[in-house]
Amino acid sequence: MTDRVVNFAPGPGTLPLPVLEHARDELLAIPGVGASPLEVSHRGAWFTGVIREAEANLRELLGVPDGHHVVFCQGGATMQFSMVALGLLRGRRRAADYVVTGSWGSKAVAEAENLPRAYLERIAALLKKHDLIKATRGAHGGYLLARSPEDITMDAVVLALEGAIAPMDCFFDDRDGRVQCSHTADGEHCATKLLWTRVQMGVIKSLQRTTLAELVEFASPQETHLEIHG
Repeated sequence: MTDRVVNFAPGPGTLPLPVLEHARDELLAIPGVGASPLEVSHRGAWFTGVIREAEANLRELLGVPDGHHVVFCQGGATMQFSMVALGLLRGRRRAADYVVTGSWGSKAVAEAENLPRAYLERIAALLKKHDLIKATRGAHGGYLLARSPEDITMDAVVLALEGAIAPMDCFFDDRDGRVQCSHTADGEHCATKLLWTRVQMGVIKSLQRTTLAELVEFASPQETHLEIHG
């Protein structure tokens, strides 16, 4: 057969031709069974023998000691996003760190946060655009903070993701940074302008005083002390 191509895909790959020919020869009827592998029960003696032989081969090939189990699970690679976390973090009050080096890393984070991958990638793009994170390629690449967590304040993050802070839809800053109201010509006669100006400035000051490092420390499982300043 000369028209076969070699497939180096990350999923199914090329199998040796003798393996395919052996599977072809026994596809209609397994010797000693009288039925196709597609027709027998996965609880039957023949398939149980297949699993035991596969486990023995894996133990020999990978040097798996007898004190460890070999578990055959359903699902593909994306199923491991939850299975690995559930297995490694079981019974521990700890969070997992994700190393995002490409599309699979971003898929894993999206699964953990229950977010659409496209939305997560949009967030990363906005943070990168505002120089809060940086992306590198290669074996040790991925998304990294562009500066230390102590130097990243929440007002910069909110500005990157949401834009200018406005407590009301009709409330905005003009090009000169002055507070304006869309319902009046200059906002001077808005009855609630003073109130919402103070709300806006209070939120901005709180975000400016809060760093990413503080949020990470506060969210850690260890006991933390919360200080609230006026």
